[in-house]
Amino acid sequence: FRPTKGIAPWLRHAARTALHFAADGAAVAVSYYIAYRLRFGWDWLISVVPLSSEVPSWDHYQRMLSSLVPLWLAIFWYVSRLYTNPWMSLADRFIQIVKGCLLAAGASMVLAYMYERLQYSRVTLLLVWPISVALVSVAQALVLWRDRWMSRHEAARPVLLVGGGLLAGEVTGRIASRHPG
Repeated sequence: FRPTKGIAPWLRHAARTALHFAADGAAVAVSYYIAYRLRFGWDWLISVVPLSSEVPSWDHYQRMLSSLVPLWLAIFWYVSRLYTNPWMSLADRFIQIVKGCLLAAGASMVLAYMYERLQYSRVTLLLVWPISVALVSVAQALVLWRDRWMSRHEAARPVLLVGGGLLAGEVTGRIASRHPG
């Protein structure tokens, strides 16, 4: 067998992983920014949970992101396995995103408390979780959509499937969806 011309499978995997890191890192950073803007700019939230001191500058939170974004990505990698299992169903992927965001937001709160005690708004750190679930889900969907496009141009080898039943049907369906030709 000689593979047909196209994108090498290892290159597609590397591109998918790099895109996941970039998109998820951006989603986490934007989540913190949106949470900051909601906490300190939304009058309704301020009336429900009054500010205990003056409004900190965004730069104060931005410095924290340089260490928190890699922490979130490590949790997504090691705990949620978001980047190592491309065959994960969408429902399982969403559950892993929720779990990863919850763990990472909790770890962020603990680290922020240990690092500077009450310098960071706990409400802001709590708001990050639901916002990050939404944004990371969108980021994951965009990367997987791009990956499906790349799979159509991937160098493929002929496959002989021996067997039958539900499992063979599932494997055949996945191969046909990734390589229609």
